[in-house]
Parts: sequence; C-alpha cells; structure tokens
Amino acid sequence: MPLVVVILPKTEKSHQVFNEHEFLGLPIRVEVQKNSRLIGQCHRCQKYGHAQSYCSASPKCLKCAQDHMIHLCPQTGQEVLKCANCGGNDPANSPTCRLTPLKESTDHRT
Repeated sequence: MPLVVVILPKTEKSHQVFNEHEFLGLPIRVEVQKNSRLIGQCHRCQKYGHAQSYCSASPKCLKCAQDHMIHLCPQTGQEVLKCANCGGNDPANSPTCRLTPLKESTDHRT
C-alpha cells in the first residue's frame, strides 16, 4: 500500500481526519507522523544537521573526539569518553549532551 503524507493546518476540524477509514472507496489508516525529536547527526564529524554522505569535514571519533573514525579508535571501551561537540565525558551521540538539538513538535492533532 502506498504511503501518502498530508500536512494539515491546525484548525478546529483538522483533527477529524483521524476518524476517516476510507478514501475513494479504499481503506486507509491515518496516523500522526512519527519523528524522532533528535536532529540527525553526522557519523563522520559528529555535528548535527547533515549526514556523513554529505560531509567533507575532518573525522571526529564518537568515543574519544580524536581525528579518526570510530572503527579506527584505539580505545577498547573502559577508557574515558569525550564528546566531540561539548568536550563532556560522554560519547558524541549521547542524548544528554547539552549541545544536542531537538526538533520542534510535529504533532498536528493538537
């Protein structure tokens, strides 16, 4: 079954779309778009907002913040972690990093 994304303006009646089960005689299922609240993170430089395939920055290790990719990291797991973004004692993909950006809510039912 094809997937169709419809974005409705927030009005008093827009929430009624969730009561629909048929369109042009075809069965449909209407649901809220499920998005992560986190913005995408590059696996090369560990910065946010772009993907590794579009990154030309120097690599930064997810675990130790040094200038290499994680698969080349000499750390084995028990060493001290360092965030490439904030310098904290967590890996660069930790959701507790103070620099981890969040998306705005996309729930259009309210």
